Amino acid sequence: MLWFLVWTVLVLGAAGVFFLLGRDLWRKSKALVRELTTATDRLTEIGDRLADLDQATRDQAASPGNSRNTPGVQVRDVRSQGSSPRQQR
Repeated sequence: MLWFLVWTVLVLGAAGVFFLLGRDLWRKSKALVRELTTATDRLTEIGDRLADLDQATRDQAASPGNSRNTPGVQVRDVRSQGSSPRQQR
C-alpha cells in the first residue's frame, strides 16, 4: 500500500511539472509568434519604403533636367524609428 501511494505522488508530481513546463512553453511560443509578426510587418514597411525610394530615384533620373528638387517626389528616410543602438567595441 505504501508503494502505491509513493508512485501515485510521483506520477501526480510529474504530471504537475509537465503541465507547468507545457504552459510556459505555450506562453513563450505565443510571444515568439507575436514578435515575429511585428518583425515581418516592419520588414514589409521597410521594403515598401525602399521600393518608393527606388521608384523616386528612377523617376528623378528619367526626368528632363535631372534636378535634385523634383516637385511632388517625397524622399523619406528608410531607417527604422526604433532601431537599437550599435554596440561599442
